[in-house]
Amino acid sequence: MRRLLLAGLCLLGCPAPTRYAVVQPGLSCERATRVAYRTLLALGYAVTDLVPASSERAGGISATKAGAEGEPEKVRVRIRCDAEGAVLQPVEEELVSNYAFSRVFGYSFKTLVEGPDVEEPRAARGLEVLVHVVLPHEALLDLGGVPTVAGALAVRVTVRNHTERAVAIDPAQVELVPADGPSAAPLAGP
Repeated sequence: MRRLLLAGLCLLGCPAPTRYAVVQPGLSCERATRVAYRTLLALGYAVTDLVPASSERAGGISATKAGAEGEPEKVRVRIRCDAEGAVLQPVEEELVSNYAFSRVFGYSFKTLVEGPDVEEPRAARGLEVLVHVVLPHEALLDLGGVPTVAGALAVRVTVRNHTERAVAIDPAQVELVPADGPSAAPLAGP
């Protein structure tokens, strides 16, 4: 009975074989973490925990989504970095795994890492403005921590000018106006 229990515990959460590890020579820890985060979101997972990887310590991302029969499907991605690049190891937290997540994560990560990290506004001419709400895990990646001011909402405003005229924007003068409420000005820094 003990052997069966021990074997079951060993199999639970075992990483995929190293053949499913994603090896990216020359990829920085910061970019590996950012692209792994975007990959999980693109695959329909909700990120539940994020620890940024660094050259000194491994990082990881935990995520979950509803499975085919409604049960939660929990997955992790461990991220190790060194001077040569990054190694990402997908882990399916199931007793018996078919490694479907490991395979689809690898394919998706390799596709996303080839593209840029920034989301492009839809228009390709004129003055383009994109307002994106920065989620807590994105804030950890972009800002080094989650904003601590109660009621504050972090947003990223991207402005691209495809016109002949020069445009200057003063971040202190930007106000966001929702359709159903009063405008909000930026918070004053320390």
